[in-house]
Amino acid sequence: MNEATKTLVFCGVAAATGLLAFVTRPQPIVVAIDNEVGKDLFKDFDDPSKAASLRIVVPTEGLGRTSSFEVAKKGGQWVIPSHSDYPADAENQMRDVASSFVGLKVLRVEDAKPADHELFGVLEPDPKASDSSAKGLGRLVEIADESSKPMARLIIGKEVKEAEGQRFVRVPGRDRVYVVKLDPQKFSTKFEDWVEKDLLKLNTFDVAELTLKDYSVELAQTVQGPAIKGFDQRFELTVREDTTQNKWAIRDFRESKDGSLQDTQLTPGEELNKTRLDGLKNALAELKIVDVERKPAGLGADLKAEKGFLEDKQGVISLLEKGFYPVQIKEQVELLCSNGEIQVRLKDGIEYLLRFGEIASVNQEEETSGSVNRWLFVTANLDANQFTDPVLEPLPDLPGENPPADQADTGVGSDRSETENSGNGEEAADKGDAACGEDEAANVTADVDSPEAAVDGAQTEVPAAEPPATKPAGDSTTTATVSDDEAKDKARKERDRIMKENQRKLDEHKEKLDKAKQKVAELNFRFADWYYIISDDVYRKIHLGRSDVITVSEDAKKDGIGLDALRNLQQQAEGLDGPPALPSLPSDGPSQ
Repeated sequence: MNEATKTLVFCGVAAATGLLAFVTRPQPIVVAIDNEVGKDLFKDFDDPSKAASLRIVVPTEGLGRTSSFEVAKKGGQWVIPSHSDYPADAENQMRDVASSFVGLKVLRVEDAKPADHELFGVLEPDPKASDSSAKGLGRLVEIADESSKPMARLIIGKEVKEAEGQRFVRVPGRDRVYVVKLDPQKFSTKFEDWVEKDLLKLNTFDVAELTLKDYSVELAQTVQGPAIKGFDQRFELTVREDTTQNKWAIRDFRESKDGSLQDTQLTPGEELNKTRLDGLKNALAELKIVDVERKPAGLGADLKAEKGFLEDKQGVISLLEKGFYPVQIKEQVELLCSNGEIQVRLKDGIEYLLRFGEIASVNQEEETSGSVNRWLFVTANLDANQFTDPVLEPLPDLPGENPPADQADTGVGSDRSETENSGNGEEAADKGDAACGEDEAANVTADVDSPEAAVDGAQTEVPAAEPPATKPAGDSTTTATVSDDEAKDKARKERDRIMKENQRKLDEHKEKLDKAKQKVAELNFRFADWYYIISDDVYRKIHLGRSDVITVSEDAKKDGIGLDALRNLQQQAEGLDGPPALPSLPSDGPSQ
């Protein structure tokens, strides 16, 4: 075989081998686009009740970073791990989020390449990345079961133009981009959207009294650390709402004078500002929390510091940074706050105490909105004035009964039985009959010895007394017995009625007290561990100064007198002749 023939043979073998390799090469698994349209994107996710955790990662536009938000079920309760396991009101919302992935149909498929993901806004955000300034980042949503096994993962991208409610989405790890109908508003990362926002849960009709304590605390830095430099007490005002006259009335009013709070009153030209007080009450009913942070260990639910708390440097610093100042008063550590406080007393005997701190830092999503928030502490107490012992009605005596003069029998907790009362009454009645007989005999003797019985010193014969008229045998005794029995029966019924009414009052008092104690315990359990953050706008509706709650009366306005003029007149009058005569409260007086 010559060289030319060999060359041809080798070329033929090479060609055959190449053809064989091409024919037998591995074929890629191709899922036809048309086969996915109309199908469930997560075909194995069919039971939303199995969802036990949710994680959402979102980019922060213009800030070059991402934020992560989590909700998880722990010990049978939904909590927010990113906020120190604060209780979440997430049962219904989590079900709605999980249900969004069940039966999620593919409407269209874009056979995109990785380079196209930015165009559709489905690039995966990375919460660990220090710089997430890339454009086209989507919102990553992850749902897992109780064993942390992923049930669904999806990146939500841009909205499809001219297709309302439709979004470009991508499953992490796949290149293809899908179009689905999905509402991204359900996947909120705002803390307030996942918790019970209504902080106090009160109705405006429940408010009985308000006490405003307007003061401020100034700190100074010393060698030993921060110390209170100034404590400016401006006023304390307690008002109650008179619903019958649709106005507010003052119960107590004290203003700062000579370095202390002293009792005072409004001048004749001043009155309470009903509009601002009504607005305060409405703001309390609408008080919403924006965020929370766990408070230092060592502070009880009532914000009383445990022994040794002041030695906890980190805990004290945490308080000071937020505008709450622990102060040693005798053997107890009390809290002052930088911007005063307000007490809210409800008709059911619950009392809220709201303490206002400093401005709170805003979160990433709020940095661009310009919103301002403020720190708040909340505690609940019993209003002791509403739980005085009920007034019980004394029991009437049974006929002939002689109870101790120094003991008011109310029938509650008495050891005396009705049988004993009945016996004592009959015995007393018998003694009374005997006493009447002795009185009649005395009258007869007095007649015999009277002056008219003697004439000129001679004894005159006294005629025999006529016998009493005869009555049918047994009639007098029967009538008297019937009369006594009826009186005793009537008295017993009245005693029974009063005893039942007294017991009803005691039961009602105990039920109201027990219910209030239970509610206080539940509220403080909810408030116990947390600093709350509220909107500064709401704070300004609640934290009112003197000029906010006191205004010039309509009569003074007609006379052209302003508030400053009234205060000047008052100061002049106090300096010359003492304080001017002031109007008194209504005759019925304030509730205590």
